[in-house]
Amino acid sequence: MGDTTALRAEWVRRVLGVSLQGTSPTSAANPVVQAAALWREAKEKVDIGISALARTMRGTPQPAFHRVADEGLFGLTSGGLTVPLTAAIFDFDAAVGPARATAAQALKKQIAAYRSGLGASQIARLVDENPFGIEVGLRKTVLDALATIERDLTERP
Repeated sequence: MGDTTALRAEWVRRVLGVSLQGTSPTSAANPVVQAAALWREAKEKVDIGISALARTMRGTPQPAFHRVADEGLFGLTSGGLTVPLTAAIFDFDAAVGPARATAAQALKKQIAAYRSGLGASQIARLVDENPFGIEVGLRKTVLDALATIERDLTERP
């Protein structure tokens, strides 16, 4: 299979989510990690819990609860961590060839920054330990997804 065929097969896999039979765009130099899919799945799972929590919080007279309810995951990290992480994830998934290794290093840095910011976030802790008994799993879900992405990046440099 020529390099152009591999690039096309990778594009079909990444954009359409299917692998072409008889093609193998993956190699040690170009691992296929579905970073965007893992991130999107984690965010969607957390968003369900946050939406349920937000509905409950808006029903209270407490302004602090309203703030958390209105900000969602983006607001919980002040956007300053979510945007660069999301960009790094999409850059990594779009990268091919030698650019993929560079994108992987950039993604590792963004994962570390996000992990640190989320770990230090009192709001994230309060969301997960909310007094309403609503299961959100913000830190566990997001950190598990990032750990999976990072493990793949480390195992297949």
